[in-house]
Amino acid sequence: MKVPTESYKDIAKKYSDTINWMKSIGVSFGPGRTLHYQEVIDYWEDKYKAATKEEESKIFPYFVNSMWTSQTLLDTG
Repeated sequence: MKVPTESYKDIAKKYSDTINWMKSIGVSFGPGRTLHYQEVIDYWEDKYKAATKEEESKIFPYFVNSMWTSQTLLDTG
C-alpha cells in the first residue's frame, strides 16, 4: 500500500503561492512567524537531501513547526 505524500518542494510552492495571494489582496506581513515559516520551508525544500546531521539537528525544530503550521494554513484554504 502506498502512503500519499507531498514533496517539500510542492509544499513550499503551495505555501509561497498562498502568501503571495494573501499579499495581493492586501494582507500585510511584518517580520514574524508567517515569513519565518516561509524562509525555513524555502531553505529546506532541497537542502534536506544533502544536509549534515548537525544541520538537521539545528533546523529540525523550526522545520517541524513550520511544516505543521503551514499545513494548518493550507488545509483551511
